Amino acid sequence: DEVQEETVTRLFDKDGKIVRAKDGGEAKVADPTSWFKDDKPKVNAVGNVHPVEDFWAMLDRRDKDMFQDAVDGISKHILTFLGPLGGPEYFDKALNCIRALREGCLKNSQGNNFNAFLTQLKDDLLSDDADFSEEFWEAKIQTNSITLITEDEDMTCNVSQKDAEKFLLKQESKSKQELRKALDEDLSDLSDMD
Repeated sequence: DEVQEETVTRLFDKDGKIVRAKDGGEAKVADPTSWFKDDKPKVNAVGNVHPVEDFWAMLDRRDKDMFQDAVDGISKHILTFLGPLGGPEYFDKALNCIRALREGCLKNSQGNNFNAFLTQLKDDLLSDDADFSEEFWEAKIQTNSITLITEDEDMTCNVSQKDAEKFLLKQESKSKQELRKALDEDLSDLSDMD
């Protein structure tokens, strides 16, 4: 009992405040909020060197809500990696960013945010003026089954599993559909001439 009492008196001062023993046996009152403090530098923007790590660091901040800034930042880098300044050598980096964005939106019950981004990205990637983007959709998005967040994953979303699977399929752009329709009509007219 005496040993426990001695330990207790070393842990608490006479006013009942927590103390820490220093070298030499002296005690100092501990900062009761010290376990809340984060000694890591605060990330305020998603950079292009380690965008996924920056994204997570921003989402993990407790002093400030950085969700939208993190989403906007990583989205901007995805578009850069897939745009004219990017290319196939950036496909893996873009894919990792998209995976992180999906997971981050899911963890924050912001599935609609991700779904809007991925829908716009698909439209951009499969547009007629896209260079190598169609290749990215097929090689990375479809192959890895990166699709919309469903209502089963996030209750705020209204996307069924079937719709999410259908979304992965590559669809021809409207101008390609119109061109195909015109060619089919021309072929039909030619066959009618026989």
